[in-house]
Amino acid sequence: MIRPAWSSLVRATVAIAVLAASIGAAVVLDRDPERSAPTTTSPAPTPSSGSPQADRRYVTIGTTNGQQLTDAEYRDIADGYSVVVLAKFHAGWDIALHHEAVRRLKELNPDIKVFAYMSTKYWFDANRWGDAEIDPDWFLRDDDGDVVRVTSASYDPESKDLGSYVDVADPDYREWLLGVARSWIAAAPYDGIRFDAADPIGDHGDRDIAKWEGLLSPERIDAYNDGIVTLLTDLRASLAPSQVLFNGISPSPIRGPGRDLDMLEFTDGAMDEAFCLSGAGEVLDIEADIEIMQRHPDKLLQLRVPSPGGSLDPAERRRLERLCVASFLLGWQPGSTYFNMGTGYGTDQLSQQPPDIDLDLGAPTEAMRREGGALRRRFEDGAVYVNLGTAPVAVELPAPMVQMDAGVAVGTVHGAVTIEAQDAVLFLYEPSQAS
Repeated sequence: MIRPAWSSLVRATVAIAVLAASIGAAVVLDRDPERSAPTTTSPAPTPSSGSPQADRRYVTIGTTNGQQLTDAEYRDIADGYSVVVLAKFHAGWDIALHHEAVRRLKELNPDIKVFAYMSTKYWFDANRWGDAEIDPDWFLRDDDGDVVRVTSASYDPESKDLGSYVDVADPDYREWLLGVARSWIAAAPYDGIRFDAADPIGDHGDRDIAKWEGLLSPERIDAYNDGIVTLLTDLRASLAPSQVLFNGISPSPIRGPGRDLDMLEFTDGAMDEAFCLSGAGEVLDIEADIEIMQRHPDKLLQLRVPSPGGSLDPAERRRLERLCVASFLLGWQPGSTYFNMGTGYGTDQLSQQPPDIDLDLGAPTEAMRREGGALRRRFEDGAVYVNLGTAPVAVELPAPMVQMDAGVAVGTVHGAVTIEAQDAVLFLYEPSQAS
């Protein structure tokens, strides 16, 4: 279930912590003297009644048992998230049940944005698209005439992620897919479609370049990549006001140093599947992603943190969760950027979100700033500090502030605070002073 942010219980907890830390004396915090008007450029969507901080959360989700979502899962999604993408495998890959789920979510929360899943390059053997049947002539064939097959990421021959590449350079295929997209949006109140596997082929990464050089001529590789651009551009123009998103912009050799960010020019947003951490739990170049958030406030960006492995010490896991949430908040643009953490795309994500993402800080009052060796951002009702360095740093607080961790007040900090290497601290003003 979603943990409500800044509930009366949390307010009471903070009040007790403040009193204890102050030896019974009331603490009055001055408002931040450096505060200015919020710097965000897009209005936040109206949050669902279940979670005041739903406007920070998105989820790509599907059931893995072939069944529809339960009533409790519907409610958790509708109450706790502003942006939803239904995973390709949801409800046994049955598109009719995808449409049903969209209609139910919109009934529960008319403000939620729900996107359909399509793959830019793959036709999966498990697809169940009803009357929309693909013509096998549209499968991509190599220069020897053989269909180019999709290999599972796990190389499991029983995987349902197996399929065939489609020839995106074929205008007949593109026109057919556009018709399918229109039919889905007519069948259910989707807000748009997110296209997976949208990266060009054979242009970056030694392994990927070698693979495609062995399959297609340079002219066919160029035509294929031009087809991706044409497909997404035409869909965006034809489906408007429905939005077209793509996956992705995560740091990866196949995306090169530019991370395919140029594709934002002809789409409405993108997914980053490796924000803050790699799949192995290593801290990535967080400042690069903060800069992307700040540079594209008009795009819908979904930032997903691969959940750190289960073998981690609980304290280490908490550090990484705290670091990633606070780092997201450094660049967060309300109404534009959204956060998720998960080990996969199943419904178990609903109980795995770090509590810090629900901290009720209010609207940002400044862009990210450097303070000593730390990064800082202040909000109407608190502040976050992040240390991305390899040694502890100390920062001076402008006033006593209540330190929060995992949704719980841990005490009031006066003066300076030390932030450990690759860690963060999150603060709220004392409740009586919060707006």
